Amino acid sequence: MDLNRILHLTGPQEHSNIDMIKNHINNKSCLVFIVAPWCGFCKRLQPTIDTLERELPREPEFNNMSIIKIHDDQLDNVGL
Repeated sequence: MDLNRILHLTGPQEHSNIDMIKNHINNKSCLVFIVAPWCGFCKRLQPTIDTLERELPREPEFNNMSIIKIHDDQLDNVGL
């Protein structure tokens, strides 16, 4: 997994990613998942997000794309 292209902001422990996430959102193609940890639909989506994080970085057509997962309570930290 390319850690520079797979970014999470799911709580205070990941606040060090805020500037990098803002930079990626403003300057790159991004697939952004906004999820709520309490949401049943989001919980069911998590295996799909995990698969995309594992598989998409291996595909050449996605070389310039980032995958970002942000919890709904962290949106203000990245200006969304």
